[in-house]
Amino acid sequence: MAKPELEFFNHASIEWKPVETPGYSSGCYEKILSLDEETGSLTRMIKIEPGARISGILKHDFWEEVYIIQGELIDTGKKQVFGEGYYACRPPGLIHGPFEAPSGCICIEFRYFPYKREEKHVLVKDMNAIRARLDSIGYLDPSEVRPGLTFKVIKE
Repeated sequence: MAKPELEFFNHASIEWKPVETPGYSSGCYEKILSLDEETGSLTRMIKIEPGARISGILKHDFWEEVYIIQGELIDTGKKQVFGEGYYACRPPGLIHGPFEAPSGCICIEFRYFPYKREEKHVLVKDMNAIRARLDSIGYLDPSEVRPGLTFKVIKE
């Protein structure tokens, strides 16, 4: 299953719910806008009320992108303040936080896994060998193969 196809809709139709992740204090809310239950990939809005915080140092096994829509967020670990219009793209394993929002904050967050965690993927290193193999199979245009591309192994 993938994230569902959703045409434009007003997010006001989704209620704010308390974030139940450990480390989020009361006053932290989320709206799940889109979710792939199979991979855990999601799009959500986060609202942090004035004075609420996200304690502890965070480290994820997924990609995370965050855009601050309103207010500001303080990364107390880095001693930096980020305001409206700030954006972060964090690869798996990047350490960040804890966070405070003395005046409150609303963010949109995208979490994604590029593939199902249990699938085996191959990283393209020898482009010529992969291009020749794909050309003989005919499933992917060999001209699309480039270093760093990953693809799912169907048969070994």
